[in-house]
Amino acid sequence: MIDPIKDICVLKINIPSGAKSNLRISNTDSLRIGERVAIIGFPHSDLGRVVLTQQTTEVGAIILLSNNSVKTKHLVLNIQARPGRSGSPVISLEDRTLVGILVGP
Repeated sequence: MIDPIKDICVLKINIPSGAKSNLRISNTDSLRIGERVAIIGFPHSDLGRVVLTQQTTEVGAIILLSNNSVKTKHLVLNIQARPGRSGSPVISLEDRTLVGILVGP
């Protein structure tokens, strides 16, 4: 069962001054249907494999789901979300923006 309140932990990191990232942080409101996104993660890491991979796909749909009267926006992506990939960042390839986190098996 997905718990939209407690399933994800976001950490803030204090980085030294002058350090910069090439990623911005946004949300799914900035996406369009058909926009290309990348998912970066470690599929099968639950089996002891530690191989960083990238999958590229397009946003198929943007939907609103309700769980315990909390509505959350979800992207529908046509990818094979292997075990261990849950929690992977979803990045818009159009403008290098972190727009979500993969929720998979």
